Amino acid sequence: MGDRVPPSLDGLVPVPTYRDVPSTMASDISGVDLDGRAVEINVVGSGVRTLILFLSSACEGCAPLWGVLTNPSRCGMEAGDEVVAVTRDPSFEDVTTIRGLIAPEARVVMSDSTWHAYRVQGPPFFALIDRRGGDSPPTKVRSSRSMGDRSPRSGRSANATDGRPGVATEGVVWGLDQLADDVRRAIRRAGSQKASSGPQSTSPR
Repeated sequence: MGDRVPPSLDGLVPVPTYRDVPSTMASDISGVDLDGRAVEINVVGSGVRTLILFLSSACEGCAPLWGVLTNPSRCGMEAGDEVVAVTRDPSFEDVTTIRGLIAPEARVVMSDSTWHAYRVQGPPFFALIDRRGGDSPPTKVRSSRSMGDRSPRSGRSANATDGRPGVATEGVVWGLDQLADDVRRAIRRAGSQKASSGPQSTSPR
């Protein structure tokens, strides 16, 4: 037993898991649709709660998630909320396969830049941007954490960014039930924060 050599970890990629209060900054989505046409989707301060699903045509675990693009309630979203799938650039994906997995009205953007902006290291992954994300000015916090490090040791809050609103919650998708639970938890937290803050009073001049 003492002579056993531990397995090599060379080539393995750390996969980020669910973090209740991530420090990731929200970014708008910019890329191309399945026809190669340029498309941009505004999610920062848009007033619409948006769930971004990072999926891939080659990802077996992504299979049950394509259907929620046109049925947001299955993943915990509410009426008026939006769900968008973001894949890698066209050179990394099979467009024909994706077309066979989605309804015609589903929103899919192919964008390596969005994966990089949200620091996604592999699918399926999700990021939820709350509709109130841009209401209040975010707090600027210094951090020595590198962009490639998604570990939860940073104590920054969801709005602790460099000027952009933060992601409400994010994480690896293990299944639809888990995704729905994480999304609902974040929505409840946002609602309780809004209720506790209450209306802002103004002093007479």
